[in-house]
Amino acid sequence: MSVSQNFLARFKGGLAKSSQHLHQKMRSLFKGKKTYDPILLDDLEDSLIAADFGVDFAARFRKRLEKLPTDLPQEGPSPPQGPHFFPHACSRSLQNMVYETLRPFEKPLVPSLQDTPWVCLFVGANGSGKTTTIGKLAKKWSDQGCRVGVVAGDMFRAGAVCQLKKWVEHTPARFYGPDPQRSDVAGFVFECLRDAKANKEDILLIDTAGRLPHTTPLMEEMEKIVRVIKKINPEAPHSCVLVMDSTIGQSALGHVATFQRFAPLTGIILTKLDGTSKGGILLPLAEGFAYPIHGVGLGESYEDFQDFDAKAFSVSLVE
Repeated sequence: MSVSQNFLARFKGGLAKSSQHLHQKMRSLFKGKKTYDPILLDDLEDSLIAADFGVDFAARFRKRLEKLPTDLPQEGPSPPQGPHFFPHACSRSLQNMVYETLRPFEKPLVPSLQDTPWVCLFVGANGSGKTTTIGKLAKKWSDQGCRVGVVAGDMFRAGAVCQLKKWVEHTPARFYGPDPQRSDVAGFVFECLRDAKANKEDILLIDTAGRLPHTTPLMEEMEKIVRVIKKINPEAPHSCVLVMDSTIGQSALGHVATFQRFAPLTGIILTKLDGTSKGGILLPLAEGFAYPIHGVGLGESYEDFQDFDAKAFSVSLVE
């Protein structure tokens, strides 16, 4: 699969911290080594686990390396022994394995306009990047000619409604803001969906309050939101996206396990990859739960949401 240079540049920029951290660690491990001895293999496996690639992935990669020639190749000036150097065979093998692992989960978030409005519910923990992601998608689909509505369903966090409104103001999308005097989120969402149908919106994006997995009342509120949506359209929400903050590392696995108990998850968006060295967390997330990976957040501008591309991700993380 070919990847355009502009597209690849965005991924490389966003994954720079993860890539640099990985390469610095690998380079130090290979320094002075002449063979793939058991100690080197142990250290490589431990390094991948520490970088949040997951125990299973790290063990499989070790077995793959055990099949390589025992002696490390005497590599000359190509590839250069710069700050991102470690033996080419190991690097290429890791890149290929990341790509092979993630490719089955590559699935862009594409609205279906056969049953409108197409309803997408966004859920996730506090500060995961839901509001920012919704703003980026509202602009993307509005620019494509769709009539987009955005529901400010996060009625608990101070300033959440204002934050989402600012994102939407720079797009053609319609903003549905709550009455400050009301606290019934599910009832508000019900009214917004009814109004969106009357306004002939193509797409309705629903923000929800950030909640931690242990906040049972808020988690149960998600179930209520889904129930009231189905009163208007039994097929909705058509998508329920879990927005994950990549900086939390292995904690992401526990978040997915809990959220899927309370919400009909259909896919994952991983945010803040530009601010972490934990990009490897995408591997155990994908393998552990098998949800489609729709996209990644690589920055704070509208253009910094990218559809997930396994090839671009693997090249940017490892090359």
